[in-house]
Amino acid sequence: MDSPHVSYFVGFDAVEIGRMQARSIERALRLKDPAGSDNIEIFAGDPEDSNSRLFYAGAMEILSPYLGAGRLRVPSGEAIFNQTATEDWNPENAKARMERILQNDYANNRPIGAVLSPNDNLAGGIREALDLHYQGKWPFITGLDADPEGIRAIADGRQGMTIDKPPALPVNECLRLIQDIATGQAVPSASKVNNGMQDVPAFLCKPAVIYKNNLGSVHTAQ
Repeated sequence: MDSPHVSYFVGFDAVEIGRMQARSIERALRLKDPAGSDNIEIFAGDPEDSNSRLFYAGAMEILSPYLGAGRLRVPSGEAIFNQTATEDWNPENAKARMERILQNDYANNRPIGAVLSPNDNLAGGIREALDLHYQGKWPFITGLDADPEGIRAIADGRQGMTIDKPPALPVNECLRLIQDIATGQAVPSASKVNNGMQDVPAFLCKPAVIYKNNLGSVHTAQ
């Protein structure tokens, strides 16, 4: 970030990852149905990690219209990035915040339809808080990284989805880019990302959404 000395970027599309998480909530809560309506709580990643804001921005592209229309409600009132950020990506911080929200804003078994969690690690802390303080129907919880605990939680019905980022995808794309540069070929990119100082040509890989019904393919891939 904030450097002129970057020629290319290879990686996963962090904004699209946020969109994918939010679209999974959109489907789970049937928000495209005009009658679809529910409660949601929102978590973001570490405020010092640039990816955190990108995940959040992508998710809010999808969720903001439903929030604005009152179709989605945030009983805690905490929806902007600075309110939802989780320092150090620490699951204990996510657990403590979820406990506070449940105790303050979910009296009399108010239902939670979904929890937007930016990765599997924080989803684990959120699940621990729910185990301790929530008696209603289990919410749809998002995740990222296809961690073993996240995969097990999906299999057990305690997490709705995760996103798998196979390392081979950016590695192979980077090797292809290096070969093209070394042989003098043009390396046009379809995308650009801004690092705070310049628009950097970007080669963005697409991850895979993992639900309970396609867990077998994840284990095969791993």
